[in-house]
Amino acid sequence: MHKILFISLIIILYLGGCTADDPPTTPDVTPEVEWWEVKYDTSEMTRTFPGVVQAPSESYLSFQVGGPIKEIPVNRGELVEKGDILAKIDRRDYENKLQEIDHSLESMKSELEIMQEGAREEDIAVLEAKLNAAQAAKKEAYQDYQRYSNLLERESIPRATYEKIKALYKVRKSEVEVVEKELEKARTGARDEEIEGMKSKIEAARSQRQEALNALSDTDVKAPFTGYVGNKMVEEHELVKPGQPVLSFWKKDRWEVKVNLPEKYTIKELKEFYCHFKRPLQETFSAELKELGHKPHFSHRSYPLILTLEESARENILPGMAVDVEIHYQPADLEKWTSVPLQALFSDIEGKSHVYVFDEEKEVIIKQKVTTGRLMQEDTIQITEGLKEGEKVVLSGVRFLQPEQKVKLGEQKKGT
Repeated sequence: MHKILFISLIIILYLGGCTADDPPTTPDVTPEVEWWEVKYDTSEMTRTFPGVVQAPSESYLSFQVGGPIKEIPVNRGELVEKGDILAKIDRRDYENKLQEIDHSLESMKSELEIMQEGAREEDIAVLEAKLNAAQAAKKEAYQDYQRYSNLLERESIPRATYEKIKALYKVRKSEVEVVEKELEKARTGARDEEIEGMKSKIEAARSQRQEALNALSDTDVKAPFTGYVGNKMVEEHELVKPGQPVLSFWKKDRWEVKVNLPEKYTIKELKEFYCHFKRPLQETFSAELKELGHKPHFSHRSYPLILTLEESARENILPGMAVDVEIHYQPADLEKWTSVPLQALFSDIEGKSHVYVFDEEKEVIIKQKVTTGRLMQEDTIQITEGLKEGEKVVLSGVRFLQPEQKVKLGEQKKGT
């Protein structure tokens, strides 16, 4: 009896747990997706590489002489013509040096003229008067010398006083001898070897004068060609040495862009080049191939590619600016690419591009990383890596799907 009651109670509790409010269970729904079939193409491909603007012909200008900077009358980025003065140093020392050489040269020329032609009568008269004065001074000095010699013998004066008088007499005697020689030359003319010696001195002075003129001219730094002023390495009043760079200078020509091109792209047929400037320009310019180096960088094994920007790319562009270089090239026969509609792409948290590929055996979708190229027509984008020909790429609702999720293929979207 108790056993029957216990079983009845269990049945009542079980039935009480089932109410009309519980929703009926429904089977899982497999979404139907639109898809795209991967097909290879061997037409032109695109890659983008980082580049940097460089001046087509950058020079570092310096003074050939040293001195304090007096003036730098130009500004960075200013366009100047060939021969314009870009910097100056103080000229005073070099002007004084030139004046000294000029005075010395004129004196030597006058002396040579006298040596060659003999002195004029008035010049001879001046020398004779000069000789008389020198002889009179010599006579007086000799008399003092004799008197002080006697006093020294009697020990009436210090020896130091005597030595001074003796030295003065020698000077007066030497002066007479010099004037006598000058007077003799004035009357008879100089010997041939003396004339040749003076000519040699004059030639040496002329060479010194030319050097002084060059040094004076080198106190200015001038533009070697029409171009743009670059960086200033010194400030006004700063002391600079010969050969020390003071300015950088760019030739007025089309800007160049340097790209480090990976080895595998150097063997391809490069077609077109586009340089995309970001802030502050936000402009794109076409470019032309100037040269492709044949020696790779020792560390990253890339080759220097130099491009020349189009003529209009001149304003607001300076060396050192970063630029994205888009290169169009013709791939090899075995290098193929495809394209998919933009709606097939989605990004992970790292910003990497992916698509969902349908696994026909398991009837699930697989998350596949891809490498994108340039935008194509019909809202499609180039895929250069990650997909194989014949694979089916999911198009619809990719942001709401999950890897390994079961789906059904719906309508196939056709490409043109």
